Amino acid sequence: MRFLIFFVLIKLLFAVDLNSTQREYLNTRVFNIATTTKWEPFNTEIDGKLVGIAVDYWKLIAKKTGINYKFLIKPTWIEVLQAIEYGDADLALGAGKTKEREKYAVFTKPYVTFPLVIATRNDVGFIPNITFLRNKIIAVGKGYTAEALLKKNYPNLNVISVPSIDEALKMVKEGKVYAAIDILPVIAYKINKYQYDNLKISGQLDIKFPVRFMINKNEKALVPIINKAIDEITFDERENIYKKWITAQKSKPNYFQIVIIIILAAIIVMLIIWVVKLKIKLKYEHEYEIMLEKLASYDKLTGVYNRQKLEEFLDMFTNVYQVNKEPFCVIFFDVDNFKKINDDFGHQVGDIVLVEISSIIQSSIRKRDIFGRWGGEEFMIILENCKIDEACNIAENIRRKIETHNFGMNRPVTCSFGVSEYAGGDLKYFLLEVDEKLYKAKREGKNRVIC
Repeated sequence: MRFLIFFVLIKLLFAVDLNSTQREYLNTRVFNIATTTKWEPFNTEIDGKLVGIAVDYWKLIAKKTGINYKFLIKPTWIEVLQAIEYGDADLALGAGKTKEREKYAVFTKPYVTFPLVIATRNDVGFIPNITFLRNKIIAVGKGYTAEALLKKNYPNLNVISVPSIDEALKMVKEGKVYAAIDILPVIAYKINKYQYDNLKISGQLDIKFPVRFMINKNEKALVPIINKAIDEITFDERENIYKKWITAQKSKPNYFQIVIIIILAAIIVMLIIWVVKLKIKLKYEHEYEIMLEKLASYDKLTGVYNRQKLEEFLDMFTNVYQVNKEPFCVIFFDVDNFKKINDDFGHQVGDIVLVEISSIIQSSIRKRDIFGRWGGEEFMIILENCKIDEACNIAENIRRKIETHNFGMNRPVTCSFGVSEYAGGDLKYFLLEVDEKLYKAKREGKNRVIC
């Protein structure tokens, strides 16, 4: 009897505050949860148990609300959708909201949000935007949210549907299609787990995938209950799930594979050199020349200018200054405590932070200004025809935008800034001056602008 009372008290301690009608509704039902084990790391099977990001979030929801449930494992995602549509199941664990699905289902608020990414073979360069996928064959999982989002946002892409994302990645590996597209954790997890040595993430789309619980319309009373529980998920609970499923896994090196990779890399380098020379001799098509220029000038992760290109621009601006004394300013900044972000959440989440910061900057500066990644978590903005006061205002505006931006980690991200106006002299000493201001901002407490 004492154990029963203790169990009830513990359950009430973690319970969401529901009214009597909602409690009565939950106490009279056992809900059927349809899912598949083919969408790692959201839903998968390990040692005979259903596990994953979506499963962990659902178990938190059930614990907080007292929902009674049982899982219905379906072979494919299409059969999960059919189970919801035909009333054989009450809820699906991880789904995106589309107009087609809203005909027979309702949706909770998102419990996580990630971007869609592009997986290709290693011999494909960085893909800075969707135009580089024109006239290419792209594989997606049939009925997956990624398929619906692509067809809605880019109806002219050549997209084919396959039974699962595993099949899509296999087709990329075998060269049958150019790319596969799905949500970031799924692509990263599968490439790592199944050791797709010839595959990589080559780019990120400007499409975000908010992952929600999908509920049969007959059980729409579940929506406000689950939404309350989502709101009460703590930072520590989210962090534990991130660390469990998203932090990069370290594996023991296979030295034989490393030797083979080095040999193949050398062969590939020689082949690339031969192909480049041959193509130059035959006069590459205009589109290929643009591709090579982008690879040489742009950062692979963020799609902004790389350090080499920034140095070219700095030389150009100083030469112009010598002729007409046109002022320009440099903003040099980096991400505060970036190593801790990588340590706590994994390098994949760190990469997402850098990509999002780059997007914030590009929307905050003038079209004629130059923005690029100096290296690691350091970035530079070159402001043409700009005085120091205006540059400091721009830097402060950017600092505030980054500080208040939601990066999806339940933790603020901040940056420190150094700002200087070029007034002639050796460029090397000017850059040292800006660098010193940045580190002064660090020493004085971070998340500030020093001009």
